[in-house]
Amino acid sequence: MFDREIKNWILAARWLLVPFYAVLLVALVPLFFMLIREFKHLMPVAFAGPETDVVLAMLSMLDLVLLANLVMMVAISSFESYVSRIEVSGRDKPEWLGKLDSSGVKVRVAVSITLIAAVNLLRDFMKEESPRDLIFSGAVLLSFCIMSFLLARTGSYYSPGAESSSSEEKH
Repeated sequence: MFDREIKNWILAARWLLVPFYAVLLVALVPLFFMLIREFKHLMPVAFAGPETDVVLAMLSMLDLVLLANLVMMVAISSFESYVSRIEVSGRDKPEWLGKLDSSGVKVRVAVSITLIAAVNLLRDFMKEESPRDLIFSGAVLLSFCIMSFLLARTGSYYSPGAESSSSEEKH
């Protein structure tokens, strides 16, 4: 009886994670204002500025959008994985909702970080940074690519259903 109460208490403690996910979602508000700031910077440059300034402003906006997508995906999929299922029907349900396990989230996070690093490398290139900075940014991007690849490969071995799919391939 005491054992069951401890298990129930531990299981109920998962709801303590909800404020963490809420703070992540609220953190999207400053990202939105940063996006508006970049958009305001883009408008005058788009009509009278050099092409590189337009591309740099667009890359900054793309960087913010990728980061916002990453935060949203982590908050929602983590809530669903660790706290409670989210039941949504119809067109409003994202395609990945209910399909991502922890390893799937890790792979998507790694790929998103790799994309953000690629955007930053392109931005450094467009700003004509020093060759040393470009080499450093390229090395960071390469390490993220390798990490993403390794996470994707190892995640497929440990994800649910990987065993059944590999046994089906043998037959």
